[in-house]
Amino acid sequence: MAAGETIDVVRRGKLVAQILSVGSWRAAPILARPNTSGWVGLDELRTRAGRCFDRVAAGETVDVVRGGRLVARIVSAASSR
Repeated sequence: MAAGETIDVVRRGKLVAQILSVGSWRAAPILARPNTSGWVGLDELRTRAGRCFDRVAAGETVDVVRGGRLVARIVSAASSR
């Protein structure tokens, strides 16, 4: 995903989420996983995308991490408007 790029996520015919590139606001490495509901690894997103998007559709923001670094943020379509 290129910096500044946004991907719309449509489930069951409805826009439910947007995946936002972290671009230049990339966070410091994530060293621990104290709260499992706040972020997912890229591999987990690939295998359990439906569950992640259900959480986002319910209003939660999910950060996507790859190699210990934040690479994207998934936000509810309702909150991104």
